[in-house]
Amino acid sequence: MNKNCHVPLTMYLGKVSMLEAGLAIIQISEAVVKMELKKKDIEKLLEKESQLWKEFKDSVADDKFAEYLTKVYKKKIRRSKKKAAKGPGMCHTESYFSGLVRI
Repeated sequence: MNKNCHVPLTMYLGKVSMLEAGLAIIQISEAVVKMELKKKDIEKLLEKESQLWKEFKDSVADDKFAEYLTKVYKKKIRRSKKKAAKGPGMCHTESYFSGLVRI
């Protein structure tokens, strides 16, 4: 369908009241606004990630371990789900590191 072609929403909805059609339009416009906000947040995060990557590259440029450090930096970490209760002997850092899973 051509994006420039505007077809009334009521044509697609069949026999619904104008109130229901209006509510649907409001919900759609709210979803579009939320989507635009998320899109801006993602753009900001991508810029921040790019900046961090540049800083990382600058900091390890002449290091003899640069290749290994880059590999570690790029590695993705997947967090496991938190357990309901911690063991009696666990401290805060142990519970934090036990929740990390390397992939």
